[in-house]
Amino acid sequence: MKKKGAIEMSIGTIVIIVLSMSMLILGLVLVKNIFGGATDLVDLNNQQIAAEIANVYGDDQKVVLYPNVNIFDVKPGKSSAFAIRIKNTIEGTAGQNALFSYEISLEGLEECELSQGDVFSWMIGESGDNIAIPSSEGHIEKILINVPEGAPLCEFKTRVNVLNKVDGTEKNYGAAQFFIKIK
Repeated sequence: MKKKGAIEMSIGTIVIIVLSMSMLILGLVLVKNIFGGATDLVDLNNQQIAAEIANVYGDDQKVVLYPNVNIFDVKPGKSSAFAIRIKNTIEGTAGQNALFSYEISLEGLEECELSQGDVFSWMIGESGDNIAIPSSEGHIEKILINVPEGAPLCEFKTRVNVLNKVDGTEKNYGAAQFFIKIK
């Protein structure tokens, strides 16, 4: 009689362990899909990106980077992308005639043994000029990054500076930043 109870307890323990492991794996897959999908912009169009930005940030910030992360992970040999949204918050006639430009600057490349030229050669869309945005409207720019195989695994700061030009005068409009991690 004691052996029958021991076997039933052992089988019950094994069933609980198997069910627990199944739930853990399903939970990890769910988390990976949620966070993995949020950072894959290569296949999204501008309307989808604008909807995602509105969900995350609302609609009142001048300059927004998407995805909403502090560290943007890129993998050598794989295309990645991030988006810049510039919203024209200038009121009146000045807002109707405003032109915008943006430029990406990089910091901390010395530790990576990379030059700005190296990193910019991996990017498509690293700057933009004379972007006309109607007042109270937003504009999306997608930046594609193709890190080559064999690139050093490191991390550097990426800053997007936005300027607006009204009547020929350029002024700082806003900025946003995150880190790019090659891993």
